[in-house]
Amino acid sequence: ALDAFEPASPVERSETSDSPLPFREGGTGGVGFFHFLAFAAQGFVLLALTGSANPFVPVAFALVGAIGARAWARRPRVPHELDMCFGMLTLGNLGMLLGWWADAGFAPLLCARCLCGSLQTPWMWVGMLALSNVAMKWCAREPTPDRAHEVAMYTGGNAGMVGGMIAGGQLAAQVGDSIALAFALMTAGMLAGMIAGTRFASRFGTGWKPVLR
Repeated sequence: ALDAFEPASPVERSETSDSPLPFREGGTGGVGFFHFLAFAAQGFVLLALTGSANPFVPVAFALVGAIGARAWARRPRVPHELDMCFGMLTLGNLGMLLGWWADAGFAPLLCARCLCGSLQTPWMWVGMLALSNVAMKWCAREPTPDRAHEVAMYTGGNAGMVGGMIAGGQLAAQVGDSIALAFALMTAGMLAGMIAGTRFASRFGTGWKPVLR
C-alpha cells in the first residue's frame, strides 16, 4: 500500500528529521500513507457529527486524501509553508473534528452553531492543536529552515490557528447553519492564521537567531 505514496524518483530526506514514522530509503511512503489515513478518517467523523449515513462523504474524503497524499509524497520538494498547510488539512483537521465530536458528547450536533469555535469547547482546541503540532514536528517532508523559525511556528503559528479558528467559527455562525460551511470556514481561518502568525513571529523574532543557534 505504501508504494502508491513513494516518489517517482528518489527524494532526499534530511538526516535531521526525527519522525518516528517509517521512511524507506529515499522515500516518504510511511508518512504519506499516514496523511492519507488522517484525511480519509475525517469523512467518517463528519458523518458522526451530522448524523448522516451518506456513503459518498467518506468515499470522497478517501479519494481526495489519496490524491493529495500521493502528490505530496511524490513532489521532489515541498515548500515549507505548503508542508505546514498540508499537515493542518490532514492531521490538524482530524483533531479538530474529533474534538468537536467529543465536545458534543460523541453525538450528532443539533446545529452548526453548537460548540462551533467557542472557547467553551475544550476538546476541539485540544484535538486541533495536538495533532497540528504532531504534523509540524514529525510528519513534514522537510525540516524547519532554522531554530528561530521553529520557535515562530510553535508560538505565532499556534496563536494564529486559534485566532483563525475563532474567526472562522464566528463567521460561520453569522452566515448560516451548515456544519460543512462551519468546518470549511474554520479550516480556512486556521490555515490563514497559522501562516500569518508564523510569519509575524519569524519577523518579530529575527533577533532571537543568535541566541537559538
